[in-house]
Amino acid sequence: MANVTYVNGQIAYASDLNNWSQLNGDSNTFVHPIFIPSASPGTSGAINISQADSRYAPTSGSAQYATITGSTNYAVDTGTANTYAIALIPAPAALTPGMTVGIDAIVASNTGASTLNVNGLGALPIQSAGGVALQGGELVATYGAVLRLNHGGTAWILLQTTGGSLPVKAATQTEHAVNLGQAQSDFAAIAGSATQNFNAAQAAIASEVTIFGQVFGLGQAINSGGLALSTIYTNTGTKPIAVYAVTAYASSHTVNGYIQGNLVVSNGTPSGGAGVTLLVLPGESYEITDSIAGATITSFIQQ
Repeated sequence: MANVTYVNGQIAYASDLNNWSQLNGDSNTFVHPIFIPSASPGTSGAINISQADSRYAPTSGSAQYATITGSTNYAVDTGTANTYAIALIPAPAALTPGMTVGIDAIVASNTGASTLNVNGLGALPIQSAGGVALQGGELVATYGAVLRLNHGGTAWILLQTTGGSLPVKAATQTEHAVNLGQAQSDFAAIAGSATQNFNAAQAAIASEVTIFGQVFGLGQAINSGGLALSTIYTNTGTKPIAVYAVTAYASSHTVNGYIQGNLVVSNGTPSGGAGVTLLVLPGESYEITDSIAGATITSFIQQ
């Protein structure tokens, strides 16, 4: 018959008696857990781990459970689009200015002004840091956000949002972030209209850039064929053109540029190539010459 060990009148199993372990990693020192039978109700004796687990494990809704799970300031959304709701555990008796809450698994993205109701204590508006109502797209379905109750306890301020756009107050200093409204206004002003939206303003600016380039002869077809020295040409187009010419000679020579018969630029060189550039307005004539009749033109471009 096997030997049976009793402790305080209860069987102590081998797993209890043989469970030796090192003390703080010291291979020369071992400790043994004390076998503690279940204490009788109402006694002042020690209790074992099974009793401790059953008696003192945090239960849902308790302060200990809330601390462990983070449910004191975080909960899953149970509301609808633009009307959000969460239930903290344990439920706060009242909303306190400065309290911060997290909302997760947002049910539906917001499409405009929105509210948050915490534990049925009343739906309050959600606002940007600048105190402005949400416009849409700040809260995104399945994602989350962090909010703080403002100092007056009258609105939730959106501090952080995942998947959505965080509202930004209009910048007033050089290091401030610029919001879309300011960007639209600035771009539209450059484009010549204070009412254009961002995309239209971008298109208008692109057009202005193109026009600007064309005013200075950029972006136009290059004509480099059939042009000769000492020949008068006319800009027959509706935009100014840039004329660039290079001549070459073995010894000293000077290349000259004329507009409307007037010498406007000269460039001399001891030998080799020399070039000039003219900006010719619509309807004006222009001519390139060289001081040496034997000079050759190596590049003659009107653009």
